[in-house]
Formats: sequence, C-alpha cells, structure tokens
Amino acid sequence: RAIGSTQLDSCFRVNSRERIVTQLISEKLNANLNVWQEAGINKYNYLVIYVPKYRKSLSIEPLTSNINSFNNGNGLIKLKPDEEIILNTGIKLSSLK
Repeated sequence: RAIGSTQLDSCFRVNSRERIVTQLISEKLNANLNVWQEAGINKYNYLVIYVPKYRKSLSIEPLTSNINSFNNGNGLIKLKPDEEIILNTGIKLSSLK
C-alpha cells in the first residue's frame, strides 16, 4: 500500500519459514527496491521499518530478534562460546517494467 504521510518506527514479526521480500516502489523514480531476508529458525524473523518526519529517507532493517530482546527474550538467539550462525539478506534495485 502507499506510504503517503504515514510515519513508521515499527518492528514487525515475520510469520514465514522461507525468504521474504519487502518491496518499495517509486513510480516517480521508476524504481523498484526489494529487500529480502531469510526467515525461519535462527534467522531474520523480525523487520523494522522507519519513516522519519522529514520524509527524505526510509529504513528497512531485517533483525534476528525483536527490539529490547535482551530484556523480553523475543527471538533472542543465544550462542555458546565459539558457536556461530550464518544469515543472509540482500537488496535488489531495478527499474519498473
């Protein structure tokens, strides 16, 4: 849907076990921006979208856990010493067809 005058500073839970795509379309700039993230166990299961008051930028940020997760535990991934996880996210910019 159109962003319009909407102001966002929100974290969303991703309800998927596959790759998801957040799409931003600008007909004015003839541009299509796709931000993809892996979702599922120990992956990017949260998404923050921020649109500031001055409207000259926008932030799309995949997260592994909810905001304040050190306190609320929502999505917090705990790694043991020397343990690691590998996560993938990406951005694709293209013209509208």
